[in-house]
Order: sequence, then structure tokens, then C-alpha cells
Amino acid sequence: MSSPLCPNCHEHMSSVEHGHGGVWSCLYCEGNWLPQAQALQVLRAVELHPAQSCESVATLVCPSCHRTTFSPMSSPSSRAFQCSTCQSLYFERAALAAFAPQVFSAGAEAPVRAAIVGTVASVLLFDPLALAVALASKKVK
Repeated sequence: MSSPLCPNCHEHMSSVEHGHGGVWSCLYCEGNWLPQAQALQVLRAVELHPAQSCESVATLVCPSCHRTTFSPMSSPSSRAFQCSTCQSLYFERAALAAFAPQVFSAGAEAPVRAAIVGTVASVLLFDPLALAVALASKKVK
């Protein structure tokens, strides 16, 4: 899937890997969007129910089905919205951790150091010139 547009501010979102799957995060409004598969996983793990007011939030546009059929989900501390058409979920800033800390938490994210080491190792393995320079500089020291 190409980078979807944020349901809230319509900016491009970035994919962030968490322990149990990917989440699309918006760098501008800091909201999170979960496509249907990840949304269903969250719904199985926590109890989210439609809010008392079931009116749609016309300002949110679903990146998956491009409809404005988001309905609020109930929570005492933060707000989430579910697309009535494709069942994807949109969470306002910091709401994902409040709704489902055991499913998607900062502690479950891939460690940054391991990601950097993996990237450097990949570059060195696939770029023989960089590998040769690295080995030569190691011998010089």
C-alpha cells in the first residue's frame, strides 16, 4: 500500500512497526490509522463500543475506502473512530496507547539501535566498495 493520507489532516502518513503489526502514523496531527486487519486485531483485544452518539464524523476521510463514514467509539479518556464501511480505526493523538496499551505500546516497538545496525549491515553487504573502504580504514587504525 502506498502512503495513505491521514483521515484527519489529509497529510501523508508513515508506517510504524509495533510488536503486533503496522500502524500508520501522522507526523502532523499525531493520529494513528489502522487498516481493517489491524483494526480487527485491536477490537478482539480490547472492548471498544460505539459511542452513545452514533452520528458520523464527516471531517474524517477513510484512507482505505475514501468514505466519510467514521463513527465515534466509546472511551472515558480519549477518542477513536471506526469507519462504518471498511471497519478501519482512526485514533486521535495518543489515543491508541490509551485504548490498547497491551496491543500497541511504545515498549513493543522495534528497537532503534537494532534497526540502525541492520541498515548499516545491509548497506555494507550490498555495496562492496563501502565494505572495502570500511575494511581498509579498520586496517589503517
